[in-house]
Amino acid sequence: VLLNSLRSASNAVELLLDKMTSCAAASASIRVVLYGWPNTGKSSLFNALVGEREAIVADRPGTTRDYLMAELSVDGVRFRLIDTAGVEPLASDELSRAAQAGAERERDAADAPVLCIDASRSRNTWERAQIASMANAGGLIVATKVDALQAAAPVPADWLPTSSLT
Repeated sequence: VLLNSLRSASNAVELLLDKMTSCAAASASIRVVLYGWPNTGKSSLFNALVGEREAIVADRPGTTRDYLMAELSVDGVRFRLIDTAGVEPLASDELSRAAQAGAERERDAADAPVLCIDASRSRNTWERAQIASMANAGGLIVATKVDALQAAAPVPADWLPTSSLT
């Protein structure tokens, strides 16, 4: 089962890299946008990929209010990695709504959207809708926090399992 999961995740990454490589030929850098529900580990993943603590990370949802950006180069391909605020459709205050509108703009402008799903808990209605729409968007779904994985939320074979801690 683990081998099949790894193969599926590898295939998803290869397809995304093919798309990114074709985008790179047409532009200076590829916009990779991390987005998802609040407190799903987007900023921790951003820090792990950047290789240093750029984003503030906390256990409290709503820590990220504005997007962060870092330029990366992998095998000669330039990426603009963007960490966004969590999206929660029923945000109650103006600041949260503004942060989420910015996150949605960044996601919509992405060459490669990366939907981050917290693997340690069950998925909510918004996440299930995003997962369904991602099938047509050509992006990648990343299961975060797999180090805290519970049986209630198994990681599908075509998602990329990650842990920013291990």
